[in-house]
Amino acid sequence: MHMNLYQSLKTKTRRTIMIVESDNALAQRLVASLVTIADSSDGEPNRFQSANLECQVFASQREFFESDPAIWDVVVCASQLGDSSGFDILSFVQGLRPDVPVILTGLPDEAGAAVEAIKAGAADYL
Repeated sequence: MHMNLYQSLKTKTRRTIMIVESDNALAQRLVASLVTIADSSDGEPNRFQSANLECQVFASQREFFESDPAIWDVVVCASQLGDSSGFDILSFVQGLRPDVPVILTGLPDEAGAAVEAIKAGAADYL
């Protein structure tokens, strides 16, 4: 399944990473590690881009559920959100776009959650 995704990403010129994180400072650090933050050409808040990569940041499950599944290339989601669990988002993405890898993030002491995430179908747990 992920090999087909790899092939499509390899030929796609622009990739979109959806970041679901209720802690804004943590979300911004994640974005900074992925792209050089630039002003969005459309002026939308919480959208950051470089030449070939765009990150969209969502502070809640509700915000993410309103996004367009057609643009998802990768979803990075906190295992715990204020209004839900990252496992809810994992299940949602798997139902709509099983080809999209979901990476859950959590605290180092959540080793059990990491095993559970991988068993549930997450591509990785950081």
